[in-house]
Amino acid sequence: EELPIPAEHVSAVVGNNGRDLPAIRERCGGIMLALCPPAEPGGPLTACAGPGDRQQVRRAILELRGRLEASTAAAKDKEG
Repeated sequence: EELPIPAEHVSAVVGNNGRDLPAIRERCGGIMLALCPPAEPGGPLTACAGPGDRQQVRRAILELRGRLEASTAAAKDKEG
């Protein structure tokens, strides 16, 4: 499963240089998590979860999506 992550939110979602990915992997049963480069220059990175158990993949995507939503909300709050 995939989740696009805009460049301005990558650090908030996966940590600087992906440092939070190992902990997310562990919480989700050790499934593979990877960041794929943008398809187009300036486009979002794509977080890819799996292969793995369907529940583990879903849990990972939900955690990443939650982090993205929190980062997006924080950015909107800063805008005023």
